[in-house]
Amino acid sequence: MNISKFRSGTWVEQFEYRSFFPTPVNDNWQWDDPKIDMLLAEASYRVGELSGLSTAVPDLELFRPMFVLKEALASSRIEGNGTILDEAILDDREAIDSYRRDAWEDVRNHQTAINRVFFELEELPLSNRLLCHAHETLLAGVSGDQKTPGEFRRSQNWIGSGSLSDALFIPPHQGDLGILTTDLEAFWHEETMEAPDLIRLAISHYQFVVIHPFLDGNGRVGRIFIALFLAQKGLLKEPLLNVSSYFELFRDDYYDALTRVAGMSELDHWVRFFLTAVEKTAKHATHTLKAAHALRESTHAAAGTPDDRSANSGRVIDYLFRKPIVTVEELSDQLELEREAVGGIVEELLAKEILFETAITGNSGFLVFKAYVALFQK
Repeated sequence: MNISKFRSGTWVEQFEYRSFFPTPVNDNWQWDDPKIDMLLAEASYRVGELSGLSTAVPDLELFRPMFVLKEALASSRIEGNGTILDEAILDDREAIDSYRRDAWEDVRNHQTAINRVFFELEELPLSNRLLCHAHETLLAGVSGDQKTPGEFRRSQNWIGSGSLSDALFIPPHQGDLGILTTDLEAFWHEETMEAPDLIRLAISHYQFVVIHPFLDGNGRVGRIFIALFLAQKGLLKEPLLNVSSYFELFRDDYYDALTRVAGMSELDHWVRFFLTAVEKTAKHATHTLKAAHALRESTHAAAGTPDDRSANSGRVIDYLFRKPIVTVEELSDQLELEREAVGGIVEELLAKEILFETAITGNSGFLVFKAYVALFQK
């Protein structure tokens, strides 16, 4: 099928409303647009560059948590979540203002969902089952926990406030989900497919969102899928591509590009937008990963001392790269060190302006590794 000749689907009469049945996508895609060729080459290069760096950087696992958290935060904020990075880093729900705790928990669930499905990807292939696991974790214990977490919907949903009668968009009837999700999963694994994986990924993200298989959380799961697909195809083994930050920055354009596919069959426009997002975020992630690695080396050098405390100081610093906002008590508990010993190390790091004391959500006593946090605020 040629992308420029794509027809998005048909409207199906239901009882008192019409639902949208999207065209199945398990096809061998082609295109005539040289702009897509150029963007595809640029995006592929940048993803390859990031992948190569991620295999070369030692101790990548130290940096991974903040990349995952940044993606979880941006993806949640696309949906209107107002949590900020400093809050999202905190582990203690009670430290968050009561009226913001549900939003904080949404982000934390998103982070946990990414980690869960990446762990399961070692044993399970990319599948609808895996996406259901992501959905189950995403909606656990939050405002969406009554919307059948981990299960495809068994009733009609819609986009827009109000009711079916005045909805902005009504996705496929629940009775059609089996056909569409099976087709989409087959598309991910079709071995005779000649279309490059990034083209397949762009089309898959759109198709998943327009199918809207869950009662809630479709956009967030659809964005988790992006990282899973890249890992499944061996393009980027770790979830380092923060594509949701680009979607958040250009939120109106993101929704417009998706809407134009369903409404006007402009799949080529969506593919161009998506490839641009991948190229820009892969380039930025490469810069961030390089900067994180350089910061780790310079921080260890700045904190190094010739006494017996240096080994534990190194452990504290590495923990800060996993979680750059902590308390003395947390460091003591997590590293199994005496509080007095940790306190001495912290005093040194404060004196060298590696750590800074601050208050977050009105609570004092937090220690912030500002230089590292700043890398993920850009």
